[in-house]
Formats: sequence, structure tokens, C-alpha cells
Amino acid sequence: MANAAIAVNLTQDLIGRINGMHRVVERIAVEQSATELCQSFGPTAPPIAWHIWHLIRWADRVQATLPNGTDHPDPDYGIWQQQRLAVQWGLNPTKLGLFESGVSMAFADAQTLCEQMEQAALVDYAAAVVERTTGLLNTLTVEEMGMVRLSPRNFRINNGAALLLPNHEAEVFPDLTFLLAHGSRHLGMIEALRGLLQRAGSASI
Repeated sequence: MANAAIAVNLTQDLIGRINGMHRVVERIAVEQSATELCQSFGPTAPPIAWHIWHLIRWADRVQATLPNGTDHPDPDYGIWQQQRLAVQWGLNPTKLGLFESGVSMAFADAQTLCEQMEQAALVDYAAAVVERTTGLLNTLTVEEMGMVRLSPRNFRINNGAALLLPNHEAEVFPDLTFLLAHGSRHLGMIEALRGLLQRAGSASI
């Protein structure tokens, strides 16, 4: 009984922290000006807008694999693909990194993306992904956290290069812990960039 209670508490805490992280991302996407979102701080420091887009793209990939979201989980068929947003936004998919998600994306391409991406479109995409992800996470059971399915982490980095693992499967729980750790890392970078913009307030959770 004690172990069952711990599992429930861990699940609820993890989901709560992910939901909180995504609310922070939504807020920053709205409150920064378009100029601030695309501000370049150096040739190897992507702008705030890129971090937001990359973080939300990853959340989109994760939500598309959650077992209570679809009978055929597929990280490559999230809102981004369903709405054909790369086409809508006039982007070159070959310049968006692995999975059109920013993974292993060139720094120059990250800057170009921010210049091509409308703030309103980024805000709308973030809101849609967060709404869907939150709804799915809030109904996840402890049993579903242990389900094995096609993982959004179907790649690995080797000597700086991303190698595809097309049939890689994993349980839901480790993919969600990665989502939180990965997103928190990018929120930390966003907070540092906001500091350079003399913006007060935390961007972390």
C-alpha cells in the first residue's frame, strides 16, 4: 500500500512540474516583445524564441506518444505535422534539425527561424501543444506511466551527431522525466538571456 501511494505521489508531482514548466514557457512567449524574442546574443547563442519553439516542439513529440492520446502513438505526428506548420510558416524543413525539432540544428538556421517565425504563430502553437499535453498528462494513470511504446527519444547523440533509432521503445515515465529535465535546462538558458535583456523575474520552475 505504501509503495502504491508513493507511485501515485511521484506521478502527480512529475505531471504537476511539467504542467508548471509549460505555463512558464507560454507566459514568456507572450510577455517578451518580438524584438526581444529574436535578439541575437552571439553566433552560438540561439535567441529566446528558438528555445521556446524547441521546447514546445519536444513537448509536441511527447504528447503524440502518450498512451491515452491515440491508439497509434507516433512522435512524428503531433500538432506540428497535423497542421503542417512548417509549410504554413514558410519554413524550410531541412533547416529545422532532426525531426524538425531543433535537435542538432545549425546556429545560423536557429537565428533565421526566429526571424521568419511570427510571434503570434509561436504563441498559438505553444498554447495548442500545452493544452493538449496538459489534458493528456492529467489523465495518465500509474499503470500507463509504465507502458512501453515508440519513444520520442528515438535517437542518440554520438560525437556530436544525432543518430536515428527508428524503432526505439521506452516506458512513458523516463520520457516524461527527460521532458522535464530537458525543458528546465532550456528555461535556465531563457532566464539567462532575459537577464541580458534586463528583464526581472524568474523563468524557472
